[in-house]
Amino acid sequence: MKTYRHRMRTVRDKDDNTGSLLPMNDINKEIEKRVSTFVTDLTALVRQAAVDAVADVLGSSSGRVGRPRVAVVAVSAAKPSKAAASSDGGRRSPEQIATALASVLAYIKAHPNTRSEAVRKALNLSKPVAHDSLGRLRASKKIKMKGVKRAATYTVV
Repeated sequence: MKTYRHRMRTVRDKDDNTGSLLPMNDINKEIEKRVSTFVTDLTALVRQAAVDAVADVLGSSSGRVGRPRVAVVAVSAAKPSKAAASSDGGRRSPEQIATALASVLAYIKAHPNTRSEAVRKALNLSKPVAHDSLGRLRASKKIKMKGVKRAATYTVV
């Protein structure tokens, strides 16, 4: 009978290799092998359960996973007008940009030392439109900004 000393434990091994006692290295290998097999089997079961749950929610009886097929609807080839595109969140036309610039400039002339939030509220502009208009007016040197960020005030040059 052999005695192995590993990490403060003594493990005995029978000489005929039929005994249940194994050296620690063999025990560690056997444990790792069984844990690996268990993890692989568990992963497969979890995946199958997830696929089944999604299929139940989607009402898919075909077992097919993914987006359901949708019938293709013919779309007209006509392009929307620029005005319609801007009301849906598209780009603004040059006329709309010029109108916004003129209204912001007129408001700042009438109300010097005004903050951007007051301009937005008074003219009922969206935040991106007001920000863009104020930036364009500053770049063209028609207005000047005093202060930083939200505390900034605008006046006509």
